[in-house]
Amino acid sequence: MSKFIDRSKALIKYLIVIAVIFLIYYTIPKEGKFKYEYAKNELWNHNDLISPFSFPIKKTVEQLDQEENDIRESFKPYYAHHNDILDNAIANIQINYEAIVEDANPQLKKGYIKLLTKLISETYDKGILEDSGQGDQKSTSGIIIIVKKNKSSTEVLVSSLFTLKKAREYVRDQIKKDTFLSSHVNYSQLLSLVAPNLHYDKNLSEAEFKSVLEDISTTEGVIMEGEKIISKGVKVTDDKFQILESLRLEYENQLSKGSFNYLKHLGYLLLLSLVIGGFIVYLWKFYREIYMKNKDVFLILFIITAFILLSTYVIKSTNFNIYLVPFCIVPIILISFFDARIAFISHLIVVVIVSLFSPNGYEFLLIQIIAGLAVVIVISQIRYLSQFFLATLIVLFVYYITFFGLKLIQVSTLKEIDFMNFLWFSGSFILTLLAYPLIYAFEKMFGFVSDITLIELSDLNKKLLRDLSSKAPGTFQHSIQVANLTDAVLNKIGGNSLLAKVGALYHDIGKMNAPQFFTENQKDINPHDNLDEKESARIIIKHVSDGVKIAKEHNLPREVISFIKTHHGTTKVEYFYRNYVKKNPDIQVDENDFRYPGPKPSSKEAAVVMIVDSIEAAARSIKEPSVEMLEDLVDRLVDYKMKDNQFENAFITHKEIKIAKEIIKKNLNSIYHSRIEYPSEN
Repeated sequence: MSKFIDRSKALIKYLIVIAVIFLIYYTIPKEGKFKYEYAKNELWNHNDLISPFSFPIKKTVEQLDQEENDIRESFKPYYAHHNDILDNAIANIQINYEAIVEDANPQLKKGYIKLLTKLISETYDKGILEDSGQGDQKSTSGIIIIVKKNKSSTEVLVSSLFTLKKAREYVRDQIKKDTFLSSHVNYSQLLSLVAPNLHYDKNLSEAEFKSVLEDISTTEGVIMEGEKIISKGVKVTDDKFQILESLRLEYENQLSKGSFNYLKHLGYLLLLSLVIGGFIVYLWKFYREIYMKNKDVFLILFIITAFILLSTYVIKSTNFNIYLVPFCIVPIILISFFDARIAFISHLIVVVIVSLFSPNGYEFLLIQIIAGLAVVIVISQIRYLSQFFLATLIVLFVYYITFFGLKLIQVSTLKEIDFMNFLWFSGSFILTLLAYPLIYAFEKMFGFVSDITLIELSDLNKKLLRDLSSKAPGTFQHSIQVANLTDAVLNKIGGNSLLAKVGALYHDIGKMNAPQFFTENQKDINPHDNLDEKESARIIIKHVSDGVKIAKEHNLPREVISFIKTHHGTTKVEYFYRNYVKKNPDIQVDENDFRYPGPKPSSKEAAVVMIVDSIEAAARSIKEPSVEMLEDLVDRLVDYKMKDNQFENAFITHKEIKIAKEIIKKNLNSIYHSRIEYPSEN
């Protein structure tokens, strides 16, 4: 049955890996990539480059922007000419003559109407230009095109036209030349008839402007097939850089449409399989404990895949820069649940895969590798928010310095550096701060426990530990000693020392239910004297199940509860077992009555806690310990547990056990060394 379960777990793991590979393969951009890396003002370090085909030289963005600006400067906007405005003005003069010319001599009416009509007509014939203050109506060339109803158009100098203000001033000045008329005309009535008859035609102007822009050629010159583009060791000047960029664009365009498309897809699939598959083999080789847990493998691959997909979305579907993506969240989260090597290698996998389709892949890869290394060095343990913020700020400056250093190599003047990238890095820094709440989220989603939670649990003022201290003070002191010894051992042989230390603090909380039955809490009375060996063994063994129950009631993480379950493994309660056998030599003894239910330790950390727990408890029982006695005790207890196969499921080597024994011996000698007797002052 166990073999079937193991095979099922292995099958699930392989299916997860295959699904991740194909998900990434299906999602990432698979456009062709130019095979040469180059930078402006750098030397061409490849062999002489010969053009494999003819291609046009693309104009630079700056050139195209300049041409567009030139067209904008010389563009002549279109204005529609409206004859009906003049007709309406003339009709209003005849209809409203009495209101326009006050107290006028009726005999002069006909002549004045003719005079006013002529004056208004002359004004409109010259043209009155609409001006609403909108910038797109202004002519920077000083010329506009007037379109009449018959679709005929005429180019006119703006300076030759009236504005509304000037048109009204012109009419007023002409009337003043007639003494009688000027004294009787109602200027407000008359001037209200003067209105613009040249109106800006927005639709026509924009359509013509767009048409002119579309006629701009995006290329200048052609490189012929077989022509040498650049020689090895030659500096990549601005002109050479633009030619290389043109070749790259044409090459990638042809590659994406070429008949050898299947080769490109096969290449991506092979690379993804190699990178992801190689990582799984690495876990199997060096992190067998993580490899065996599908939950651990899934979490790592989930985070890797999520950031590759996020990068794909940013590149394919947004205008954001790839540097906005907070790649450093990957190692920050993983270093909270695993170790620095796992975190850094996972980060490498993400940035290596993203570099296959990101712009400036070489530059991107170098910057992200250095930033990831900074994360591993600076954020080795995430425990406090203030430390986390400061560490993330340091990583931001690493981004700044790395990018700036790269650009200083590539450019000849500071003006060529795109400082906008610093804003993208700053945005990435802000997003990286989300790692802190994400750690909590992944704890809940995947059932992991982070250093942040462990630090909280290690606080001796936690209610559960205070209860242990008050109800079972001897057990509390024993737990602290076990925690400190465990921490010392794991800091030497490697492992999650913080998790093991917390597990050691809580491993005996079950003794709170009956503290008087455990020697470290006893004074003069031993209640076992009134019990038979089987009952005593049952009470002693029960502290494990009681501890698990208490831990669950206080919502301790599963990783911590596992230390409670495994700290005795399936060992026997030797004292009561041997006494029972001695008293009942003729009875067949069932060892299960005296054995802990287990399970055995399944991790290096749990194995170390088991070793330290038994040794520390035994060392306390020695009345006058010597160096030889303590060292012999350590060797006997560890050898016994090894012979009893208590470590067969734990990922701990003989070498690590040997080192652990030496560290425990050294620390026990420091704890129980003979005190120096100081001479009396007398």
